[in-house]
Amino acid sequence: MGNKSGIFFSFIIVLVILLPKIYRRDSNLMDLASILYFSIAVVVTFIFEINVFVEGSGVLGYLVLFMMALFSILIKKPYTLQVSKRDYPKSIGEKNHSS
Repeated sequence: MGNKSGIFFSFIIVLVILLPKIYRRDSNLMDLASILYFSIAVVVTFIFEINVFVEGSGVLGYLVLFMMALFSILIKKPYTLQVSKRDYPKSIGEKNHSS
């Protein structure tokens, strides 16, 4: 079993890390999904006193990741494509026309 405080601390960490990115308009779908996930987790755990996010965090986490990835494909902006464009130089994958 898990500990409820882990949900609260994870929520705070996500806010500290991601709110500046959102403020700069430099966020992506994963950032928004993370904030939504931990916001719901805090409300369900502490207000409704349901331990589903403590006891089933693995299943719920993978379900949210799957739904985020599926949504990104449905809106024709695959998350993995966004990440690869951000993390790799534009020269990778371009044809070399200098020959």
